[in-house]
Amino acid sequence: MKKRMICVLLTLCMLFTLSAVALAADADAESAAQSLYELGLFKGVGTGEDGTPNFDLDRTPTRAEAVTMLVRLLGKEAEAQAGSWTTPFTDVPDWAAPYVGYAYENALTNGTGATTFSSNNLVSATQYLTFVLRALGYSSDGDFKWDAAWELTDELGMTGGEYGADSNEITRGGMVVVSADAMSANLKDSDKALIEKLVDDGAVNAETAVEQGYLLPESGIRIVEGEDGLVIAVGNQDALIQALNQTEKVAEINIKKSFAIDKDCGVNYEDGRINNYYDTVVTIEKGVTLTIAEGGQTGNYWYTYEGDWETPPLPNAKFINNGRLIVEKDGWVNGSFAVNNGEIIVRDGGQCQTMPDVNNGTVTVESGGSYRTTQNAQAYNYGTITIAEGANMVTRFGGAVFNRGTIVVDGLLSVGCITFTEEVETEDENGEPVTVTETHAGMWFENGADATVSGTGTVRLYDVFEGGDGPIIASDMDGMVTHMKAMLGNMNNDETQLKVIVGEGTGV
Repeated sequence: MKKRMICVLLTLCMLFTLSAVALAADADAESAAQSLYELGLFKGVGTGEDGTPNFDLDRTPTRAEAVTMLVRLLGKEAEAQAGSWTTPFTDVPDWAAPYVGYAYENALTNGTGATTFSSNNLVSATQYLTFVLRALGYSSDGDFKWDAAWELTDELGMTGGEYGADSNEITRGGMVVVSADAMSANLKDSDKALIEKLVDDGAVNAETAVEQGYLLPESGIRIVEGEDGLVIAVGNQDALIQALNQTEKVAEINIKKSFAIDKDCGVNYEDGRINNYYDTVVTIEKGVTLTIAEGGQTGNYWYTYEGDWETPPLPNAKFINNGRLIVEKDGWVNGSFAVNNGEIIVRDGGQCQTMPDVNNGTVTVESGGSYRTTQNAQAYNYGTITIAEGANMVTRFGGAVFNRGTIVVDGLLSVGCITFTEEVETEDENGEPVTVTETHAGMWFENGADATVSGTGTVRLYDVFEGGDGPIIASDMDGMVTHMKAMLGNMNNDETQLKVIVGEGTGV
């Protein structure tokens, strides 16, 4: 009886959990449908007794309905209905002919056969995602595979892993969520988002797009109250500075447009405002490029340290790059860098003074660029880091690098070591017990079993505590060098052999 009661309770808990997830999904779909309806890009299937539209979000539409929704989403319904279109399809109902015709002649659909469109077949997720990707200018002949379109929509941020080979069904609710997210996606090879094109084409009213949250106002900043603090969207440098100087707690700062920083974009921690930025998430969104230009600095608001080993850092924001971060000459990135899921490029004279805690993307350090760990921080690389000839990558000030991906070093990899002494009980030449003082060095680099480090550059071991630029004082430096070579791997190929040295040159 007791076991049965526990099972019943567990079942109820699962049902309540699933219900909560379903309610959240329904709420997202309703919100997306309403916002697209306000933009004039989505219609319901009728109205309720109170006059509100019935969106019928739980039903899976047919291919003909899906194409109709797509044409409306693009703001082309009037053009479709007014046009005279020719298609090879013999199975398209009259009501859908203008929409299918427009989609066919504008390369949004190819049909399912030489003369068939399969109008009454239920649309699959990958089919609708293909329609939307084509609307953004992507081709299923080279940019993506039509039968796995979710791979590209996941990459672009229009979907988030909810569709795949084992979950290829989509409802009208799912379609409006994808469509709403597509509004913020950039057209192929462009910095212009789909919503901006629709506004430019006169298909969507700009004020309505701002009201519905698809466009930023002319000021470039939108501030709303969130459960955990202010949620701020920014689209230019002045807006970012304004976001970083709020007098209320900030939960999120989302960089939604590409722009350059050419001044110190720090935050003033005075006047008791330190906690305003505790656990703030600062995100470069997918498709967005943030450029740190000459004179630009991203720093104090992401990480502030008092300069000694005992004092803990001030509260950090958590910086996440899902787009592209470019550090140009005399640009400076400092602070708490949580995750890189996109691309980082450090150019000649640029300094990225803080590696991401986790790199899942790509990092390219061009000649003259510098890429370093934050003091006392651990950096895990699961992606790819390329250090060009004349560039350097440094583990410093207690920082450690754990490589689980790929590192190519054609420049300089400086690995910080710490020397320490210990009393060791041993014997002298006569076999008598003696106590001696030995000095050892510990490295701040670890290469995983399946990870690789290769290239034609140099790995330099240096001691940041004893002697600054070295050489390291250690009892067995030959052993340290041998150990480092074993850690790096790829040391037996003469064409890619990295040279390991001790304490020569600065490189930092």
